Amino acid sequence: MKTKVLGRSSGPARNLCPKGNCRQVIVRVTTYQAQLNGKRGPTKVPRDGHIVAFGMDLGQPSKMSRKSLARDYGGKATAQLAILNKQRKGRLKLLRKSNDVEVERFLNEQPRYALKQPLRVNRGDIVGLTTPTWLPTLGKKDDSIWRASQNPDDPDQCGRTRFLKRESRPHRKLGSTRRYRCGYRNRILYWAYFVAKRDGDGGGGGGNRATVIGEQPSLPSGGVKP
Repeated sequence: MKTKVLGRSSGPARNLCPKGNCRQVIVRVTTYQAQLNGKRGPTKVPRDGHIVAFGMDLGQPSKMSRKSLARDYGGKATAQLAILNKQRKGRLKLLRKSNDVEVERFLNEQPRYALKQPLRVNRGDIVGLTTPTWLPTLGKKDDSIWRASQNPDDPDQCGRTRFLKRESRPHRKLGSTRRYRCGYRNRILYWAYFVAKRDGDGGGGGGNRATVIGEQPSLPSGGVKP
């Protein structure tokens, strides 16, 4: 089976928090890439199948910055994959998710995480990324937009530190729907590995564990064995 990479840019993207005293990270949020290099839906699933792994390009905030971020946002840098589906009135439903993975020992690297139990997806689903704390995966990329699970009364509050600390919350409850009202003009440095469904394949559920399998952004054509 051939593995397709969803959400990976063809050109380099600069992490906005490469090293040093930096707080340009995403916090307490579920995100998805709505546009990448001018193309819409880069993490939209093309057909029924499974997500077998995901990867990220992580920055490296200084030790002082990490302590400050952990204090303000509830712990160490943590990631989780989210499978979303668009509903009526601009809402998204959380269908499935992986387990949380702590990523701090891989800062300034590009770790990949193989799901021991792949996440089942259907055509049109969206692969998103959640952090219940914070993640240094914010990147600079022209003509790109990502959306966040934030629903302020006033859209001008999007991105303001006070709003993020008080109101920003990740989309975590399976089966629930949320509005993703805030949009930002850059990108989140994550991607997912998709394998199309074969006849007779079973489905993977939620609560999947992940194992680090390397630091390169590509996989062999045979995919990843769960």
